Amino acid sequence: MHDIIQELGREIVRQESSEDLRKRSRLWDTDEICDVLKNDKGTEAIRSISADLSSIRKLKLSPRVFANMANLQFLEFRGEYDEYCLDLLPQGLQSFPTDIRYLHWIHYPLKSFPENFSAENLVILDLSYSLVEKL
Repeated sequence: MHDIIQELGREIVRQESSEDLRKRSRLWDTDEICDVLKNDKGTEAIRSISADLSSIRKLKLSPRVFANMANLQFLEFRGEYDEYCLDLLPQGLQSFPTDIRYLHWIHYPLKSFPENFSAENLVILDLSYSLVEKL
């Protein structure tokens, strides 16, 4: 039953904007997420991103990848470790959404978060196997 409800929810989100990913509130398809993140297509409409990083190879994100995603509340990057995880943000990260409530980023590749990082709204923080030394 859970799978049927999940698929129904995904279909509703697809109908929000079948052609323009920037207008969707939730992203879970790996190819779509790669397109949005790699090409800095993030917008205020995006509230949730959930991806398995082990299926994304050689993706390099800009330091401003989250700059236009002010309403992002749910971010989940999971997956098995490999050398590509460490090279995901080669130039660091300049900004992070301040409304983030759920942050689950396995193998976060940097030693710290940007200066504007706010944990005020966080309910869940899971940075397992990350390089973070300082929030």
